[in-house]
Amino acid sequence: MEGEIAEEQLRSAEQRRRRSGFDAHRASERASSASHRPAACPDSRAVLQRREPSGTADVRTVIRVGRRDVLTKRDAPTFTAILTENVLREPIGGATVHAEQLRHLVAMAELPNIEILVVPSRTTEWNPSHAGSFIHFQFAKGAPIVYIEHFSSLTLLHTPKEVRAFQNAIATLRDVAMSPADSVKLVAGLVEAAEGERSDDRTRSSGELAKVQP
Repeated sequence: MEGEIAEEQLRSAEQRRRRSGFDAHRASERASSASHRPAACPDSRAVLQRREPSGTADVRTVIRVGRRDVLTKRDAPTFTAILTENVLREPIGGATVHAEQLRHLVAMAELPNIEILVVPSRTTEWNPSHAGSFIHFQFAKGAPIVYIEHFSSLTLLHTPKEVRAFQNAIATLRDVAMSPADSVKLVAGLVEAAEGERSDDRTRSSGELAKVQP
């Protein structure tokens, strides 16, 4: 029952989103988008289900996978992912999942329409990366919008004043972020660290298994 209610809430949110003029299936009409993620937000259904009912996890996973697949199609939109260093270091889902997600970022960064920027951690000054995640959509035709996904709800912002504030935030984040080349280099280094952690986990597991063997 809880899953059915959650799924209905997501359907209602999707209907409101379409009435506002934004349809997730109109991917070919997008000109560009920029996504900022200051906190861990894995696409893995197993991880999503930790914090959401089964129905909600299923629907959100389908939405996110569809959103991801849009970026690899012919005439795909340009996409800039602005991530904080902290989120890249969070091993949500375990070492194996962590390594796979980091490798996926490195692979996606090789596509000509995708740019990955990393905001360094341990900064001494406040910047928009401390204010939460959002996605800014810029269309070839039509006004830009901002999509915000909360813990249990979705929000679309479309008034010029609201959107302009997020466009200014993106400009600031670009200024404080590492270059695309340095960002990918950092992610690649984290892949090696995650792979090492996974090997350590396997060694520890094998050792524990050997101890209980008669």
